[in-house]
Amino acid sequence: MAENTDKMVIDGVELVGIWKEFMPSRILYEDVTTEFLNEVKKLPGGETIAKCYQCGTCTGGCTLPEFVDKFNPRGFINLVRRGHYDLLVSDYKELVWKCVSCNRCTHRCPKGVNTQEVVRAIAKFLEDRKVFGKLTNDEAFDEVFMDEVINDGRIDEVKIVKDFYAKTGRLKEMMSGDQLSLGFKMFTSGRIKLFGGKIKDWKKVSQRLKEELQ
Repeated sequence: MAENTDKMVIDGVELVGIWKEFMPSRILYEDVTTEFLNEVKKLPGGETIAKCYQCGTCTGGCTLPEFVDKFNPRGFINLVRRGHYDLLVSDYKELVWKCVSCNRCTHRCPKGVNTQEVVRAIAKFLEDRKVFGKLTNDEAFDEVFMDEVINDGRIDEVKIVKDFYAKTGRLKEMMSGDQLSLGFKMFTSGRIKLFGGKIKDWKKVSQRLKEELQ
């Protein structure tokens, strides 16, 4: 633990007042293992995680905590940096996928951490280790959406909805009266089209994307 001096500089940033009182307890750990951190840093988007000094600006400006209890980007990064893999899996594995990628956290970070991408990298790390089991609705939608973009280069709303309900085993629900009524209203108002089509010569781009994502 750092000494309580009149002037404290951490990673080139001088801390004064209340910052000097609570920052050291957040970033100068004794129970740190770096294996988890190093693995996340290797993933696309995880490169800036070590810059975090746990000020909490990301969580304070996040749009999700009001709607998703315990969603805490600072907390996720804290667990990774301290090597608490088991705690992240047991308590937060279903939360890291909730990020809506608004990037407010990234734009506000005083240390230049790409927070949104770091959270995605943490989620990818967990996904690669098969900790999720059955797909959540969020994960299923992510997969369907990405498949549509990669295969066709554009969004076909009707196909995405159909594939999402099929992937989650809820095709009968899609054919309910309420859903059909909603779909008809969106179609007649011009909000959706029956056929999305493809981008010209997209096949080569699609193949390249698939190769990069393997």
